[in-house]
Amino acid sequence: MDQIVAYLRMVLDEQIIIEPYNVKDKLSLYFAGIYQFYKVKVLGAEFLLVKPSEESTVAQIKKQIIALEDKLDYKVVLLVQDLTPYRRKKMIKEMVPFISVDQQMFLPFIGVHLQSKREKMNKEYVIERFTPAMQLIFLAILYDEKSYVSQDELSERLSVSTMTVSRALDVFVNLRLLEFSVEGKTGRKKIYHCRDKKLYFESGKSYLINPVSKRFFVCQVPKGIKTYKSDLTALGEITMLGEPDHLIVAISAEDERSMKPYGVSGEMGREEHLTEIHVMKYNVGLLTKNEYVDAISLIYGLGERDDRIEIAIDEMMEEYAWYEG
Repeated sequence: MDQIVAYLRMVLDEQIIIEPYNVKDKLSLYFAGIYQFYKVKVLGAEFLLVKPSEESTVAQIKKQIIALEDKLDYKVVLLVQDLTPYRRKKMIKEMVPFISVDQQMFLPFIGVHLQSKREKMNKEYVIERFTPAMQLIFLAILYDEKSYVSQDELSERLSVSTMTVSRALDVFVNLRLLEFSVEGKTGRKKIYHCRDKKLYFESGKSYLINPVSKRFFVCQVPKGIKTYKSDLTALGEITMLGEPDHLIVAISAEDERSMKPYGVSGEMGREEHLTEIHVMKYNVGLLTKNEYVDAISLIYGLGERDDRIEIAIDEMMEEYAWYEG
């Protein structure tokens, strides 16, 4: 136990307290006989660490932990002696909290207590709207087929600094959009979990911004500029709405300067049905796998909305189970 205490003090809280917990008159002889119980106080949270005296399957352990939590009214964490890669993966999949002697841990509930303890610190993360970088990260998580992600993965995939990703993830946790667990041998690697994509989107959509920073017409699009069909052009091609009388495409802010020499007046652009350029606040190319701007960026960047457009939006979003108009 001394080894576990030293490990938790190093990675979580130097003031951690672990002491034996008496379950007499609280549990049946069976439960009292197969586990040793310790009460853990860390970061303002309390949970029970249980050390098994016999081998059980992960399914059995999960049922026993649920029963113990119900009877004792504490979160219960399993103390593991020998943790094989297979068993570790299985326990994480089944959401069984554990701390192992070889310095690995999985505490999916601890983020709530971290947030509670650091509530004053997190006031800086109270926001009215997402920044462009936050929105990019929010949408990347939304579209991801996986329900979990790491800071390093997002930073690499989106070419965003680790500091920016870290702050965005802290905001999402603070807004209860994400949860996180602590994993790895050092106990310092955070894995962020999006348990319910529908709830994630519904809770986060009020913070979304219009991703279009500028609109202008050009007489032509120079070679080498990556564009994505956007606004009514994209919506008209994807659905039965029908295309507008001119092409609308999105570009990144980095390409705006290259477009400027080809700019024309709005009056000329509309009369001659020239290409309309939308300069985006973040790189929408990182969110799409085809020639169109991603669906949410398209919706929130629309220049106009009417009943026909609303119907087309609903048609476009039918493939997304997490979306409700």
